[in-house]
Amino acid sequence: IGFVFQDFNLIPSLNVWENIVLPLGLDNRKVKKEDVVVQETRDFLQRIYDGSIGMMMSALVRQNDLSRDDIRELQEILREAEKKQ
Repeated sequence: IGFVFQDFNLIPSLNVWENIVLPLGLDNRKVKKEDVVVQETRDFLQRIYDGSIGMMMSALVRQNDLSRDDIRELQEILREAEKKQ
């Protein structure tokens, strides 16, 4: 039997991006901010909504958390996605 202990050692004065990039920079590795944003979004969806964008959107709609501008923006994103397929 083994135990794994995790201590994330985040630096409170840094934001998420800076906390992620700092150790990579010390190792002379480059990371694109967009790649981190995409991965963090996927991780969030997986943790909170079991990977389902539909479940997340349903929750936002039920709670009336989407403005008309948000809805228009989502419609445009979906139109662009449809064009790519």
